[in-house]
Amino acid sequence: MIKFFRKIRFDLLKKSKTGKYMKYAIGEIILVVIGILIALQINTWNENQKKKNLIRAYAASLISDLQADIKEVKIIKGQIEKSIIRIDSLANYVRAKQINEISNLTLVPFSMGDYTYRPYSWNRATIDELKISGALRHKGNESLSAKIVSYDAFSKHLEEDFTADSQMTANVSRLADNIINLNYSNFEELKFYMNTNNSILEYDFSASEAYRKAEQENLKLLTDDINKINELTNGCIKLRMFLSIRANGELPRFLKQAEEIIDLLESNYIN
Repeated sequence: MIKFFRKIRFDLLKKSKTGKYMKYAIGEIILVVIGILIALQINTWNENQKKKNLIRAYAASLISDLQADIKEVKIIKGQIEKSIIRIDSLANYVRAKQINEISNLTLVPFSMGDYTYRPYSWNRATIDELKISGALRHKGNESLSAKIVSYDAFSKHLEEDFTADSQMTANVSRLADNIINLNYSNFEELKFYMNTNNSILEYDFSASEAYRKAEQENLKLLTDDINKINELTNGCIKLRMFLSIRANGELPRFLKQAEEIIDLLESNYIN
């Protein structure tokens, strides 16, 4: 093609057709410019396609991470709700009772029950990559970017909540250790029974074979001070207040945020 244009230019010059040559030269320049513009446009289109494909891949990965987070948080929310039930059961049992009316064996499930919840295990790999790559910073992603930043910050706030809740739980456990005698000969059987049944209200502990065996040993509380019982109950009630905030406020809000981000990703980048 270059040889073809070169031959035309040579023939025009040879025949001293300067005017036609100038017109031809201008036309050739225009063609070259058009070619460059087309090449730039194709290059821009290719770059945009690469960005779209990258963002689509990030979107699919982030959706997967968020779905895993949602599953994890729902499990934790269920654990917290069971802890709240357990605390309410303890408060109802000891309310208005004298120390001699409180059964050590009846309190065993409250001592062995775990009032806290398992640590969060966030899937932050994709969010961290997005922070580094800046893939969502270009125009049109401002709302989505803001939601992702808010989601990431909220997950870190929940980790701080977990630390605070764990500290209160540790305090409750220390109080229970000074009140409830666990030295039953069939303690492992009792422990297995408690672990098998998730909530004190979901089964009749006193009707179990493990309870009847332990009852024969007639173990007493480690204290005769009702104030220690009240201190344990108050610690549990304070913990319940914060657990209720998690179960009824923070975690539902967090789940809503995750679902909103998934909807935006699916509508804008996947579908």
